Amino acid sequence: MRGMIEILATIPRLPEAPLVERLLFESPWPLAGMAVVIGVIAAVMLNRRGRGAAALGAGVGGLALAAALVVMAGAVVTDREEIGRRSSAFVEAVAAGDAMAAEELLLEDVSLRVGEEAPAGNWRAAILGAVQTAHREYGIEAASMGNVQTSATEGGFGRSVFRVTARASAGFPSVSWWKLDWRRDHDEKWRIEVMRCLEINGREPGAWLTEQIRALGRG
Repeated sequence: MRGMIEILATIPRLPEAPLVERLLFESPWPLAGMAVVIGVIAAVMLNRRGRGAAALGAGVGGLALAAALVVMAGAVVTDREEIGRRSSAFVEAVAAGDAMAAEELLLEDVSLRVGEEAPAGNWRAAILGAVQTAHREYGIEAASMGNVQTSATEGGFGRSVFRVTARASAGFPSVSWWKLDWRRDHDEKWRIEVMRCLEINGREPGAWLTEQIRALGRG
């Protein structure tokens, strides 16, 4: 088994969104904080010069700009954010054994890859069967995500990479790393095109994992 540092070194890094997009739509707090600070500084300086009305306007203006930035970011959901949300929804569906919720997140031709291998076959049915069976067989109680990365490109393609820690009713938590390829479907919703297992409990995935998923899929 490999250590965490060695594992992290092998996990792919996805490209980040442009800085302006991140600041305006995904993480507005730095700009909002700057707006408040600038407004306060301007208000203090104007007040010292005896311009009370202008000082009040500067302070209120800074707060209003900060609020507008936060509201705008909340109203706009970027592709990266949507991919992150749907990745979380898929993990929650698997943890709950909810095949119906998982099905809505998979393309009809979804495929499974383990390492660089792409086993042939219809993986959609096997994945959905495994979602139902794994919850019952392993007694999964909850799952959490960490180290989440997302990216989206023109043409309706995206990716997410993340760590999943699953807690079962018996035994130690299971830690796995996944990379999901996403494609925008005909109804404009993002769905999983390719599932890749990168690591599972410090082990490199292999044929044993595909056989386990197939077996779970058969119920």
